[in-house]
Amino acid sequence: MAEKLIDILPESLRAGLTPTEQELLAKAQEGEPLDLQKGDKELDKPENAPQWDESRSIRSELLSWLCTDRKAAELVHRRGVRIAGAKITGPLDLSFAVIPHPLALIECAAEEIILLSAEARSLNFGGSYTGPINADGLKTVGLVFFDEGFRAKGEVRLRGADIGGQLSCRGGTFKNEKGYALNADGLKTGGDVFFNEGFRAAGEVRLPGADIGGNLECRGGTFENEKGYALSAEGMNVKGVFLLRLREKPSGTIDLINARVGHLEDDKLSWPEKGKLHLDGFEYSSLRMDEKTMNVEDRLEWLRLQIPEKSSV
Repeated sequence: MAEKLIDILPESLRAGLTPTEQELLAKAQEGEPLDLQKGDKELDKPENAPQWDESRSIRSELLSWLCTDRKAAELVHRRGVRIAGAKITGPLDLSFAVIPHPLALIECAAEEIILLSAEARSLNFGGSYTGPINADGLKTVGLVFFDEGFRAKGEVRLRGADIGGQLSCRGGTFKNEKGYALNADGLKTGGDVFFNEGFRAAGEVRLPGADIGGNLECRGGTFENEKGYALSAEGMNVKGVFLLRLREKPSGTIDLINARVGHLEDDKLSWPEKGKLHLDGFEYSSLRMDEKTMNVEDRLEWLRLQIPEKSSV
């Protein structure tokens, strides 16, 4: 008889194992998703997780074991661990872990996620509602998704992360008004970065020294940090297009000092207020210029938005 995940479960986790958790172990081995959603659009919203019954709860310790135990990794299907509509109880600590298979928590609720210096194939938190996330030094082979209605309350950290594919924050909300909403100093990606299609940051978005292997797309995004930096990207390098066409005027400062982009495409709505733009040393290989949407006088106006030297705001 083939060995099962439940057969190798440590006694510490076997105690209190729930039917839902047993089902998770079986689904992970079969390569099937565990879907705990009830079909009630309002109730299924992850921010309503306090109203969910215990049948939708999964212990963070169990999930951590499933993602990191070497023997368990041999039994988890190559499709990985996929969970929808679960409440992860307790901080999910995957620090320094090597996660050999994809991990997807879709429209789940988690109080805190720690991926400090972890290695993973791909991570998908689409539509989930979380507290702070610390993924400094994270390394992935493929994509990382904080999209499709993802919401974080507290700082999301990706300092020094090396993402082999895309970083998609499409339609995500990052909320930390008194600090950093998304802190990604030194981020490296092999593909595009998406802050578009309803993306919203309340707090500073940081990309100093980031090396983006594809495009940085901010079409339809919102950056809010009235008393500080809305987007801080000093020394950033974007190999493709920097598309800055926001839903509304950014409420804080945009810092592009010494940043380099392949092609710049923006519009006047996306420019900050006068005195809240830093462009010293900003380089682009080409930029959008046409009489219908952007002419020479418009570009001169853009340059006049600068302040002479960087200062605290």
